[in-house]
Amino acid sequence: MLDSTVKFSIITIVYNRVNDIEFTLKSITEQTYPNIEYIVIDGKSNDGTTSIIEKYRDKIHCYISEEDQGIYDAMNKGLRNSTGDYVLFINGGDSLHQKDTIEKLADQFINKQPLKPDIVFGECMLVDFNRNPIQTRSAYKNQVFPKKLEHHSFKFGTNVSHQSFIVKRSLAPFYNLKYHWSSDVDWMLNCIKASKNIVGTNEIFSDFVFGDSSEIHKISSLKERFYIMSRHYGFIKNIFYHLSLIIKKIKI
Repeated sequence: MLDSTVKFSIITIVYNRVNDIEFTLKSITEQTYPNIEYIVIDGKSNDGTTSIIEKYRDKIHCYISEEDQGIYDAMNKGLRNSTGDYVLFINGGDSLHQKDTIEKLADQFINKQPLKPDIVFGECMLVDFNRNPIQTRSAYKNQVFPKKLEHHSFKFGTNVSHQSFIVKRSLAPFYNLKYHWSSDVDWMLNCIKASKNIVGTNEIFSDFVFGDSSEIHKISSLKERFYIMSRHYGFIKNIFYHLSLIIKKIKI
């Protein structure tokens, strides 16, 4: 018998995604796990996105459509309205990997643990705009998927996707609105620092649309990440880590 005691708050942030928001909505509302609180925060879309959201309105527990100060302000609205044991962000265009993703997550990686984990992290599949799989995030970045996460795990760059990072709501801080493109990296590091029990798996939890805004604004995002890493690891150490990466790439 499925134990659905654990409640998941899944938060979707969306703005003008009429072409692919339905992939996101379906992937969450069709989950086999019953104890999901679905929160949708729309930034006052004007391209027909809200009409599609309305089709799923009876399956959305909290829906806000209003102008905001950017994606991380919208994410903070989602956190303020969440009541679940765990929170997960699956933003407009992205999706959960399978219909039983949350059921597997609860059954295998939370309920079977001696202690409820503070964080569960998994792999992410990169997909194109037609939802065709490209490759896993780790393979694309030529990284070894981490067996564990700790504060210094991101010193050579993020090796876990925000869309496959599930954290206890009680440990989840608000996003720092000072950052416009990479506040999710800062948020994950703060979550990791606040956690004692972190469980990882290379099971694919989410599908991420490759070529989205994080890629389009890559230079701005990388600059912010440098400042974030310097704040968490120290400026001198961060310079050393970046030089080590450059040297390694030159040797390759």
